[in-house]
Amino acid sequence: MGPEETIDNLFRIVQAEAMIKREGITAKEAANAAHYKVGRAVRETIISLGGTPPEELPTPEKPIQRIRREEARRRKIEEEDRLGLFGPLLLADDSSDDE
Repeated sequence: MGPEETIDNLFRIVQAEAMIKREGITAKEAANAAHYKVGRAVRETIISLGGTPPEELPTPEKPIQRIRREEARRRKIEEEDRLGLFGPLLLADDSSDDE
């Protein structure tokens, strides 16, 4: 999600929660209906202001889980490069110290 979509979602959530609290809604179905109603109103407002509706926003090339895995691999490789040839031995010694 980009910053615009993130803020739109946060605004929708906060407004729905405020409506639920203000109207004393406790039933799950009524809460879902409140979220739907607020979501519809926020979407219509975005469109009326010339904004991009959610279904027309660009989708990311990669899911966040994949980006996180790639980042973890990159960090691991950097750490191995930093430690050099004896890195695996040094890391093994560090983990045995914890026991």
